[in-house]
Amino acid sequence: MAFAGRSGLTVDIKSKEDPLTALFNEELGAVFQIKKSDYSKFVSVLASHGVSEDFVSVVATPVFDFKQEIKVCVNGEEVLANTRAKLQQTWSLTSYNIQKLRDNPQAAEQEFQAIADNHDPGLTYKLAFDPTDDLSLSTLTTRPKVAILREQGVNGQQEMAWCFKQAGFDSIDVHMSDIISGKVTLDEFVGLAACGGFSYGDVLGAGNGWAKSVLYNDRARSEFI
Repeated sequence: MAFAGRSGLTVDIKSKEDPLTALFNEELGAVFQIKKSDYSKFVSVLASHGVSEDFVSVVATPVFDFKQEIKVCVNGEEVLANTRAKLQQTWSLTSYNIQKLRDNPQAAEQEFQAIADNHDPGLTYKLAFDPTDDLSLSTLTTRPKVAILREQGVNGQQEMAWCFKQAGFDSIDVHMSDIISGKVTLDEFVGLAACGGFSYGDVLGAGNGWAKSVLYNDRARSEFI
């Protein structure tokens, strides 16, 4: 979260265990990023679902300054402190070295060095519209059906469906297994959108895996050709 938001972070873990045990345990849990002003409401929502406030605690607070330092403490004792830039470059080093071999090495170098630029806001957006606006599509008598196509590991289908819905389409969730089994035929739709995300674990050649699930299956192949 600090890497994507280009901010500092102060983490404080409360534990009776030693720091490594506390930080790298595999106990069930979840981390939520919320506004400070929403904390009471957040606790109330969890309580309404049977999660007591005894199991809720603040583990980290963002620090918005130019230094962007990340500190990790256990029971108030600092165990790690470094800049966001240094930690993010360390985290990205393997990807950077692969990218230099796979892609344009100069572009890979520029991208890697941009991580250390605290003036670079990273991935940000500035909306020039209100996403809740009515796009005056109420006059439509029908909404053309579009297939929101996904495969194992894909995670962008909801955003894609929302965009098409806002543009006046009827978004239908279609998994590749629906096509392969014959449960769904693409003849029902005016178009399709193949969603992004971590298809097939996002490994090198993952796109080939998705393509072959079409090419090497007669039923699926006939749908796309």
